[in-house]
Amino acid sequence: MNYMRIFILFCFGLLSIVSNAQVTAEPTKVQYGEMEKGSDRVIDVLLKNSGPKDTYMLRSEFDPEYSILFSSRTIQPDSTVTLRIKYNPRKLGTHKDKVPIYFTTMQEPLMMQINAQVNYVDPSN
Repeated sequence: MNYMRIFILFCFGLLSIVSNAQVTAEPTKVQYGEMEKGSDRVIDVLLKNSGPKDTYMLRSEFDPEYSILFSSRTIQPDSTVTLRIKYNPRKLGTHKDKVPIYFTTMQEPLMMQINAQVNYVDPSN
């Protein structure tokens, strides 16, 4: 009987951790599409904290081909910040990247997927 109580308490504890960790991205999948000379290489992603307390962006693992700016690294409850991503590809071809972004209130990183078909590389990058 004690094992059942411990298991139930563990499940409730796990649910409370998961329910507090609610940073979402819009969009979660960034599509640059076909990149030609003059293509827009900047996309804004909205990061929303739907949890009950402030969360802080700890780190992200963007490759050096990306320049990123946050409007703020702190996201208050029920608030949104902007993540601006500029893609500076160095090679032609199809690119598919998965980028983790770590927050203080989340056990697992928020995963961003970025896709592009690069047909032109700007030599000034």
